[in-house]
Amino acid sequence: MADILVLGYGPAGISAALYGLRAGLDVQIVGKDGGALGGQETGLGTGRKHCR
Repeated sequence: MADILVLGYGPAGISAALYGLRAGLDVQIVGKDGGALGGQETGLGTGRKHCR
């Protein structure tokens, strides 16, 4: 389960996701199409080391 659920793939959503990753939280992003980004699909789950 994610620590933060971000709604929307736009600039604000991506920005919120990056702030969450920098804080060491697990982030899930959900867009209008119902698809979810996060974890292995996008590398967001593994991006923590690169975002700090």
